[in-house]
Amino acid sequence: MPVQEIPKAKRQRDAAIIAAVAAVPIAAFVVVGWHWGAAGFAVLAVLAIVLTLRVATETIPDAPNEAELAAQRVQQARQRLRQEASDAQFGRWMFGIVWVLTFAGCWIYCIATYGFLIGVGIGWLPSGIVATIAAFLWPLVLLGVVALALFIGFNV
Repeated sequence: MPVQEIPKAKRQRDAAIIAAVAAVPIAAFVVVGWHWGAAGFAVLAVLAIVLTLRVATETIPDAPNEAELAAQRVQQARQRLRQEASDAQFGRWMFGIVWVLTFAGCWIYCIATYGFLIGVGIGWLPSGIVATIAAFLWPLVLLGVVALALFIGFNV
């Protein structure tokens, strides 16, 4: 593990921790030791030594180098792109499903309303326009279908 220069703020924080850890047992000596006698002082002395050694022997992890940081950023970007790609894939599927269903429904409506010759002959044009608009607004169409299903379900 390479030797690393410890920043001044880190050294000051460590000194404050060690001072606090040392101050607590000293205060406890006065309070607990007075009630417990010599056994209390011995227990608190051992506790102070253990806590101080634990803080003093903490190791400082190495700061990540630029290559590791760049690799982490690239991995996060790839993960974000995968999520966006899956979201886009879901949107494309919904667009296609809404388009096909709307087109079929509108074309059938045109055939039923205007007759077989006109409905089949030119009914595909307005059906395609309506289907494209509905497919771009597929979240609203989905909400409408859910609301209609709930309305029908509660009124049956």
